[in-house]
Amino acid sequence: MKIALALMLIGLNSVAIVMTSKGFGGDRGAMISTALSFALGAPIILAAIYCAQKKYRNRNSFINAFNFVAGLLFFSQLLQIMEQVRAPPKQIQGRNGLIEITVPNSWDTQSKDRPELSINVVDRISGKSVIVGVEAAQSGDLEQHLSELIERLEQTKEFKSKSGPFTCSIQGFECLYHEVEFAFGKSGTTTIVAAIEGRSYCYHFVATTTTPAFERDKELMLNILLSLREKVPASKQD
Repeated sequence: MKIALALMLIGLNSVAIVMTSKGFGGDRGAMISTALSFALGAPIILAAIYCAQKKYRNRNSFINAFNFVAGLLFFSQLLQIMEQVRAPPKQIQGRNGLIEITVPNSWDTQSKDRPELSINVVDRISGKSVIVGVEAAQSGDLEQHLSELIERLEQTKEFKSKSGPFTCSIQGFECLYHEVEFAFGKSGTTTIVAAIEGRSYCYHFVATTTTPAFERDKELMLNILLSLREKVPASKQD
């Protein structure tokens, strides 16, 4: 029974550590490996220190100490998770300062290895992602801009299907988007691909989740799209 409890605590702590981590730069393998190592290693080390005393040098004392430390670790991780859940959404500003979006607190900016993107964020818990790019606006060409984006995606071997276009309005600016399905991974992915015509720039927005989770995540992804705010200086708005 005590060994079963220890195994359960290792699993719970691993999940909790992943949920409270900062994503390890988007490397999910490193995230899981580090979480397992910490969930197993920290209780082992502290339990071993406790059992260094001669009278506690037995398996029963070690397992008891392991479970006690692992229980405290899980409790501390649970407090962090509750704090994250209560945390308000946060604003992510684009690199060029032109735009910002509002995302849940568990989302973080990805590594800056794609300079063509103004915003590149990911949910460190589920892996959902959003990217936003900026291009010079050409009035009246929004439909063509979206069509060019979709054509590039249709040329990939993973492309499966699309639906749309659908319309929306952001700060009074016109927005068009498609829902595009791809054959990535075991379950596939579904992406909202949008084009938004701002005052001086045209923005493309791409939000991705797994296909099985799309209906559940769609409202959140559209809310992030609708939260986009253009921060063009006043001199450019005249």
